[in-house]
Amino acid sequence: MKPRRRILVVELPETPRGLRMATSEADQGLPPRDVALLAARLLTLGAEVRVMDMHGEQLKPQVVRRELALWRPDLVLLRGGGGDLSDDPVPDERPLATLLSGWSWRAPVLLAGPLGRHYGVELMARHPRLVGVLAGPVTTALLDDIEPASTPGVAVPRGAELAVTSAEAGDEPDALPAWHALPLDAYASVRPNGLRAVGIGPLRESLSRTLVEVRHAVHRAGARSLVFEDRDLGRDADLASELARAMFGAAPGIPWTARLRADSVTPSFVLALANGGCREVMIASPSEDDVPAESPMDDRARPRLESAVEAVRVTGMGVAVEHVIGRPGHDRAILAAWQRWFADRSIAVRARVRVLHAGARGPGEPAIEEARKRAGCWDNELQPADVEKAVRMVTAGRPAHAGRR
Repeated sequence: MKPRRRILVVELPETPRGLRMATSEADQGLPPRDVALLAARLLTLGAEVRVMDMHGEQLKPQVVRRELALWRPDLVLLRGGGGDLSDDPVPDERPLATLLSGWSWRAPVLLAGPLGRHYGVELMARHPRLVGVLAGPVTTALLDDIEPASTPGVAVPRGAELAVTSAEAGDEPDALPAWHALPLDAYASVRPNGLRAVGIGPLRESLSRTLVEVRHAVHRAGARSLVFEDRDLGRDADLASELARAMFGAAPGIPWTARLRADSVTPSFVLALANGGCREVMIASPSEDDVPAESPMDDRARPRLESAVEAVRVTGMGVAVEHVIGRPGHDRAILAAWQRWFADRSIAVRARVRVLHAGARGPGEPAIEEARKRAGCWDNELQPADVEKAVRMVTAGRPAHAGRR
C-alpha cells in the first residue's frame, strides 16, 4: 500500500503593527477557519495533515524547522494574509523571510492564502525555496510529486503575473473544517464573557449546509460562541430569518454574532435575529470602501447607519459599527469628526483599515515593501501613524484631535 502523503500546513505569524493597522484587536484570536478548512480538504483526499499556527501558538521559527526535520513532510504549505481579502493584515514578508532563512528541508514549499495570491511573484523572486502558490482548489494532484508549472491549482510566475493550471470543476472535496487538527487550547478567547468563539462560513443557498457547520463547530471545536463570517448576513433576509429560527436546535444556548450592512437592517429582521439567540450585531456602512470619505454630517450613508444602530439597540442585542479607515480623501479632520460622532452617541466601533493590495495595483504603484509602509494611505492624506492612532482611538471610543497638518 502506498504510504499516505504527509502535508504540513503552517499559518504564518503577523507582526503586531500589521495586525493593529489591519483591524481592531477585538477581532483577533479566533481559530483560523480557512486553515481548518484547508486541512479538512487535504484529509478528505487521503493525506496525513499536521497544522502549526505560528501566531496562535506563539511558535518561533526554529520550532517549525525542528518539526520539519522530525516529521519529514512531503509538502509544506505556508499560509498567510488573513481569511478575507478586505480583512487582510498589512502585507509583511519579514516573518516569512525569518522562517525560510534557516530552512533545510527539501520538500516543495507552496505559498497559500492572500499573501501568496497577491504577492506571490515578488515573494518567489526573493525566496527561491518557494516553488509556487496554491491559487486554485485543493485537488488530488497535491498528493503526488509537485510539478509547479503543470499541477492543477498551483500558480507560478509568468512575467509580472501568476499563471495557474486550472483544475477540473468539482474536483475540490466538500468538507467541514478540521477543527481537531488545530491546537484549539492555544487560542485565547476574544469574547467579553471568556467563551471560545469559532467562525462559521458564509450563509449560502443551502441552509442545511450552514446548520451542519454550526453543529460541527459546537461539537468538534468546542465552540461556546459563534461568529458568522458572512459580510452581510441580511443579504437574503428570509434565509437569515430561517437560520435564526433553526439556531436553537443546532446550537442550543450558544450565543452568536452576525454582521449586517446598514441597508439590510429592518426592525422585524433584527428582532428575528434576537429571538434566534443572536447576541451581538456588527453594522457596516452601505457605502463601498472606495467611496470618498466624508464627515458624519456630510455622509449620505450616515442616517441609515444611525437608524440601523438604533434598530439593533431596541432589541437588547449588543451592537458595534465597522468603521473603515483609509478611504479616498480621508484626512485627520474627517477621522476626528467621526470619532467625536461615535463617542457622543456611545456607539462601539471596530475599525478596519482599507488595504490596497499588489494584486489590484496598476503600473508604478507600490509593491509589497512600500505597501507595508503605506497601507491605507495611497490615495488620501493619511500617514501610517495616523492610521494606527485612529484604529486605537476609534476602537477605544475616545475622540482624537485633528493634530498638526
